[in-house]
Amino acid sequence: MLNIQESNPVNMLRQFAEHYRAIFEEDFGAANLKLDNEKGRGHISLFKPFAGVTAWAYSIRFEQDLKFNLNFSPNKLLYLGIVVNGYQLHKYSNEKTYHKIHQSQNFILVGEDGESAEFVIPKGIDFKCCYVILEPSKLEISGNNNSTSLQSDLKKCFFAFSKQG
Repeated sequence: MLNIQESNPVNMLRQFAEHYRAIFEEDFGAANLKLDNEKGRGHISLFKPFAGVTAWAYSIRFEQDLKFNLNFSPNKLLYLGIVVNGYQLHKYSNEKTYHKIHQSQNFILVGEDGESAEFVIPKGIDFKCCYVILEPSKLEISGNNNSTSLQSDLKKCFFAFSKQG
């Protein structure tokens, strides 16, 4: 089983890439994992629109169940997500049974330092999922700790995307 140490999202994606012998590309504020081998096909991409906020998107199909353990840090990252296609299983270290996160279901995950959560993405399905990862300590530092500032930054981000298209 893959053990991921919770850290900044780019480093967590890099841990996935190393374990699965995937191509890992990193650029300013973005990273991409491209998997095309006996373990699966697809990509996992992330984009950091501003300090403390990362969008992480899966569009991937595994040839064997992806099982990983996320070891939580004192940073208290907050994961907001929605499964777009397929499903995943999840349980915290103090739980015996998995919870199934279904297609079109949203979820919120957070953990305590020293605890962990186990995830399973089943083989043979086209798995699509989007996460927004919030790093509270970086949000506070950047001054994005109120809804007006967050709303303003999101508008700038979406305006930049609309100009590209």
